[in-house]
Amino acid sequence: MDAILTSTERRHLRSASSHPEGHLPSRVSKKTLKSLLDAGLIYREDEDGFRQSSEEALLKKGPSPFFITPAGRRAVLSAPQLQAVVLADPDGRLADSVPWPTCRSLAALRLVEYRDESGTGQSDDGDNGRQGARDSAFLTPAGMRVAALPRPR
Repeated sequence: MDAILTSTERRHLRSASSHPEGHLPSRVSKKTLKSLLDAGLIYREDEDGFRQSSEEALLKKGPSPFFITPAGRRAVLSAPQLQAVVLADPDGRLADSVPWPTCRSLAALRLVEYRDESGTGQSDDGDNGRQGARDSAFLTPAGMRVAALPRPR
């Protein structure tokens, strides 16, 4: 069963998903951190790169960031976004039937990237308003990890 998030938790997780390295914002209450840690939606590493327990992560002082997990990324997806991710081709290509707003929102969460015919990454789908999309949406490595999670019941 997926976690039920408060609006604050959802906002912080969306921010972390949009961050290039998946960092949670630096100003998050201890109560929210504990809730997200206990749900397995975020984690923190020690100096050697190992995941800390929830208790250790909350006690640690200093600039070490909290990171979003694949389950945390999945927790903020709408039903259409999740369907687009889990139904992607094995190579990560999203179905052509996925609407552009869904693709764009997944790209903002760093779960999708656009690629041209040669496989080169692009900033968007290349639609100039006259000819339609030229580039295709593919799952990023983070998107592939979300797609590989067991399906929620």
